[in-house]
Amino acid sequence: MANRSICVVMPLYNEEESIRKTVEEWLSELRAHDGLDFELLLIDDGSKDASLAIIQEMAESNKELRVRTGPNKGHGKSCLEGYSYAHAKGFDLVMQLDSDGQCDPKYFGSFLSSMDTGRYDAVYGLRFYRKDGFIRYAVSRILSVIAFVRSGTWVFDPNVPYRLFRTKTLDSMLRKESVINLYNVYLALFHRRYSRMKFIPIVFRDRWGGSPSVKLGGLWRWGVQFWQESSRIDI
Repeated sequence: MANRSICVVMPLYNEEESIRKTVEEWLSELRAHDGLDFELLLIDDGSKDASLAIIQEMAESNKELRVRTGPNKGHGKSCLEGYSYAHAKGFDLVMQLDSDGQCDPKYFGSFLSSMDTGRYDAVYGLRFYRKDGFIRYAVSRILSVIAFVRSGTWVFDPNVPYRLFRTKTLDSMLRKESVINLYNVYLALFHRRYSRMKFIPIVFRDRWGGSPSVKLGGLWRWGVQFWQESSRIDI
């Protein structure tokens, strides 16, 4: 397999209990694939705990790590920052993951091999089972319904943080950044409508520590925010 480059985008906020183990696990997985040139971009979203210090220390001894930090702007904007970085640097592929240990690397080989066939522009995880509770699963499905009503495009899990796609698919989406907060939802709808897309079933593990930065009440607010934002953008 010819060399291909990938930027792995991993936003984090107050993940001092899980970030070291998560990064170590994914570095091991990424290094195991021959011909894969990668950077793991860690975007600290204004953490108030020791998260930033941990990843800065890890970056000193792991040449593939890149660290960016700034004031808190939310998960979607952090993902957008990472996607813009990958696009500007000319990576072939972009992958987005969460930093809390829920994204199991054992599926990565299937994602990469699917992309290597040349048949797909985007490969998304489909969280058919979530170990972090039924309520979060149910809220995710409600977001899917809201997205479908507003866009006419169905994606079972539009906010899944386990996605691999060709960087070139961002060409038109990056121009929409000024009006988007829930960027991953819009990107999933865009990929579904305009790209060759594949879904791979995954099990979403429980967190390795800490608590979600977005509580259940915040998930409901996401739905309201998406409803409001969707009137200002065409997919």
